[in-house]
Amino acid sequence: MSQTHQCGTCDGSGSVDSGGFEPWGSPILTECPECRHCEAQRKLAKSLGIEPGDLVELTSLARASTVWEVQVVGLSDSGILSTLLEFEWRDYRLVRIIHKASQEMPA
Repeated sequence: MSQTHQCGTCDGSGSVDSGGFEPWGSPILTECPECRHCEAQRKLAKSLGIEPGDLVELTSLARASTVWEVQVVGLSDSGILSTLLEFEWRDYRLVRIIHKASQEMPA
C-alpha cells in the first residue's frame, strides 16, 4: 500500500533554489524543507512503531491549534492513512501515540 511521495515544493528532486547564485552563474540549491519534514515524520512514525489500529494525535502545520485524533489504517510514504482520508506529512505533524492497538484500553 506504499505510495511514492511527490513533493509539492521540489517535485521530488529534493532540492530547491535558494535564490542565490554561484560566482559562475549557476543557482545555489538547498535541501527541500518539505522533503526534510516528510522524511523526519516517516522516521518518527517508524521509530514509534506506529501500526494499523493505533490512535495517534496530529497537528496541522497550517493551524497549530487544529488537533486530530486519528485511527491509523496504514502508513504510506506520504502520510498516515485513516478510514476517511490520508493525513499527508507535508500538512501535519505527528505529536504522539494516544493508544497502541496492541495494548488493552484502560477502564
